[in-house]
Amino acid sequence: MSTALTKVHHTKHRLNLDGVGFIASLLCAIHCVAMPFAISFLPLLGWELLANPAIETGITFFSMCISVSSFIPSYKKSHHNWSPILLLIIGLSIIFCTHLFGPEELEFIFIPIGGVLISLAHYINWKLIKRHRYSCCDDN
Repeated sequence: MSTALTKVHHTKHRLNLDGVGFIASLLCAIHCVAMPFAISFLPLLGWELLANPAIETGITFFSMCISVSSFIPSYKKSHHNWSPILLLIIGLSIIFCTHLFGPEELEFIFIPIGGVLISLAHYINWKLIKRHRYSCCDDN
């Protein structure tokens, strides 16, 4: 079996960090959009925990760890394209700056934008990896 085909075969069984990151970032964006509307109903459902700032910080940190774990190796090993990393930096910057400096009333606008940018970065990274894999296999 050729080396390129072996690489493709082995990576299919690896955890798809871009998929996990994409879903986590989208869930974060949905969470941030829904929270202003759902916050009054959470106590009735017993879900006050979702409105906890520590949970939001944990989700953001989790997303950042997944992104770095996915983007750095894929940049080095395959596509050498800065686009996903730049989108990640912009998305995370929007989220962190909004949490630290932004007015609380505008969080439901800016934080989902950051989450969508991070999801888009994962999608682009995934597409670049996929394109690189197929171009490697076409050469052999």
